[in-house]
Amino acid sequence: MLPLVLIIVAIGAMVVIGLLGYASGLLRAGGQDADALQELYAADAGIAHVKMLLEQGAPISEITPIEINGLAVMMAVTPVETPGAAVPTPWPRPVEPKLPEEELLGPHLVTLYSVPDGAKADISWAFTRLTPTPTPTRTPIPLLPNITPMPTPSPTPTPIPTFPSLAVYAGLGGGTPIATTEPLTEVVPERKYWIDLPPRDRPPIELLGAESFVFDFNPGTLTGLVSDPFTQDCESPREPFFCLTTPARDFIVVAIAGDTTVTAYLRQMPTWEPDFRGGINYTFSGAEVVTLSWKPYPPDE
Repeated sequence: MLPLVLIIVAIGAMVVIGLLGYASGLLRAGGQDADALQELYAADAGIAHVKMLLEQGAPISEITPIEINGLAVMMAVTPVETPGAAVPTPWPRPVEPKLPEEELLGPHLVTLYSVPDGAKADISWAFTRLTPTPTPTRTPIPLLPNITPMPTPSPTPTPIPTFPSLAVYAGLGGGTPIATTEPLTEVVPERKYWIDLPPRDRPPIELLGAESFVFDFNPGTLTGLVSDPFTQDCESPREPFFCLTTPARDFIVVAIAGDTTVTAYLRQMPTWEPDFRGGINYTFSGAEVVTLSWKPYPPDE
């Protein structure tokens, strides 16, 4: 019996030792997987942290390492050398150039401040000329004949009416417009018109070399002119609109936590807000940031 017991004990010992080694390997692998998963989550949190800072308009020089769940997370933010192509803002930004009653005889100005260099603009203005109210004429009073000869008065030149126009000026000082509409030849009462800048068959106006631009909606000298409402969709081909596109800022963001690296490509697009000087402030402060791609490894892999 003793040899049989020894054989059974030896076989059991070998099986138990093998099972213990296998279980130990599983525990080590599970621990490594848990550590790698924790590092992945921490690195992804670093990407989300950078995204939040870019949404707040913080410069990339102020992005510093952070600590998440006891792990130090390092972030590197690199601007893409070639700016992103002009992309539409997340929703149309219509501006209503409605002419108040007291401003019918003068231009209506819409000012954009802090416009990113290279932004592109499509502008339209819809209006209708109302039927002018006839001016009542007074009954002439007969005059007594005057024997004193009177000099023949020189004829008063008839003023030439100016028609509605739309122009864009760089900066706040006026000067020569960078773009203007072609002059209209007539505006028939009760008919709806709109003027486009640029014309529909030409590319949008690129706003370069100035941070502020003035859009001049000038009704000219026609009376009884009213502005028609804009459409809310700048992609509509048959309705007037005022819509800007902007060159986005693209960034490559690399976040490292332990032995795990996560890479993301982010695009930062500015938003609009009312300006205290009137008009609109077009700024990266409070920008919208979207993720173009995300991958759990370095950018060169």
